[in-house]
Amino acid sequence: MPAEPDDPPRRVLLVRLSALGDVVHCLEALAALRAALPSAEIAWLVEDRNAAVLEGHPHLDHVFVYARRAARGLGVLGVSWRLRRRLRAFAPDVAIDLQGNLKGGVLTRLSGARRRIGLGAAEAREGAQRFVTERVPPGPHGEHRSDRALRLVAPLGARPGARALLPPPS
Repeated sequence: MPAEPDDPPRRVLLVRLSALGDVVHCLEALAALRAALPSAEIAWLVEDRNAAVLEGHPHLDHVFVYARRAARGLGVLGVSWRLRRRLRAFAPDVAIDLQGNLKGGVLTRLSGARRRIGLGAAEAREGAQRFVTERVPPGPHGEHRSDRALRLVAPLGARPGARALLPPPS
């Protein structure tokens, strides 16, 4: 049964695939989201080379891995189609494109989430804004990645101030 529009989401998917430093910079947004939605299932879609940073994270219920290396052999469409099935089985109510580029936008859309939050045309790259249903207002020039991520989770009630946690080393 899907959530009503005014109900808090039961399942949230964050999409930030690459750039290890940028993944780490989004952890404060994850903490703020967990504080705002303590009973929600929160998942993160990340590339295989950055997955170890998120696996076992106390604020995450699921980590979905985009097999970047396999995409070279199978092709992006084959990998994306397999991943689409797994994401749709998770059935997110909301997907948030923290990436802001074409790949992040397409994967956010493939998740099947009806509500997809992302950047507007002024900030998104490669037309990523076309794949979201809700665009956050632009931030100030030179905004830090962590502040941008907080801006993207704010529509779900997340507020700055939550302490970012790194998972225990594996």
